[in-house]
Amino acid sequence: MVRLSIKDPIREKQLFFDRALIMFVVVVVLFGLLVLRMVQLQVWEHQVYQTRSDQNRIQIQPLAPSRGLIFDRHGELLADNRVSSSVALVTERIDNLASTIEQVSRLVRVTPADITSFEKRILRKRRPFEPVALRLALDEEEIAVLAVNRHRLVGVEVTTELIRYYPYGALLSHARRWIGAQSYRVRFTKTRPSDLQCNSFCRQTWY
Repeated sequence: MVRLSIKDPIREKQLFFDRALIMFVVVVVLFGLLVLRMVQLQVWEHQVYQTRSDQNRIQIQPLAPSRGLIFDRHGELLADNRVSSSVALVTERIDNLASTIEQVSRLVRVTPADITSFEKRILRKRRPFEPVALRLALDEEEIAVLAVNRHRLVGVEVTTELIRYYPYGALLSHARRWIGAQSYRVRFTKTRPSDLQCNSFCRQTWY
């Protein structure tokens, strides 16, 4: 009686080789797609993602240059610079703006006129995460109170800037211009409103 063998070693080897070859091709294709994607991200679209990365980690903050002192021919100081501190809100970091304003009002004096001016400043074109002044001209006591409660005031910052101070007041107003808060009613001399983003004050003149 002749026994028939159900195994076929040659066919099994060929089947194993075919399966291994198919898996190898699949792995090579997937690896090629991965390399192609890496080349696309690192080489072809490098500038795009580098710009996005910079935008995520870099915050542009305009810095106003300090204005020079003005003296007369006798050496008398006509125009000086003084430090002025303001409480400002970063609206992008605040969930409830009205509640935050109320909390700040409990710590420092904020008048309805300050809130109205703040609402107008928000409507102006500005950079993302740029602080918007709520109350100007803080004294040292108010600055200290805000510093102590800073951990409870998310999105609230105390900003400092230099503003013009004229020792002689209106006495020499005919010989110089004056510095005041930006507003929509101000007429700018050879200056575009889009250029006035460094601080809350700008050069003004009479007509």
